[in-house]
Amino acid sequence: MTLEQLRIFIAVAEKQHVTQAASQLNLTQSATSAAIAALEARYGIKLFDRIGRGIVLTQTGRDFLNEAREVVARAKAAGQVLDDLAGLKRGSLTLAASQTGHRSARHDRKHRASRPGCPSRRCRPRFRRGRG
Repeated sequence: MTLEQLRIFIAVAEKQHVTQAASQLNLTQSATSAAIAALEARYGIKLFDRIGRGIVLTQTGRDFLNEAREVVARAKAAGQVLDDLAGLKRGSLTLAASQTGHRSARHDRKHRASRPGCPSRRCRPRFRRGRG
């Protein structure tokens, strides 16, 4: 059983028409019929009753439809996880910080004193509230 067979089965079950399901899936009617026939033959069950040009789910087909939908949904979710990871939309990020770049107030005063008129932010005095 393949995901493609499950998708085909779901489309045929929802449309209750092989040709319409094939058109929706951009497949030929014969490829769609062959996928359904392969599922039925592989498991020795009948998923559909053929009535004229129409097709109707058997009880077995109705029972299997929910399972097929769940499998396809899980496969889609798994594919989305891989897409997210490949596009860096999801994953983990590790950050590290170092104290080596920390400047003390004493160091800043020394820097300002040695460079009068320096336009850098580093050279502007910092004022803290509550301190005189």
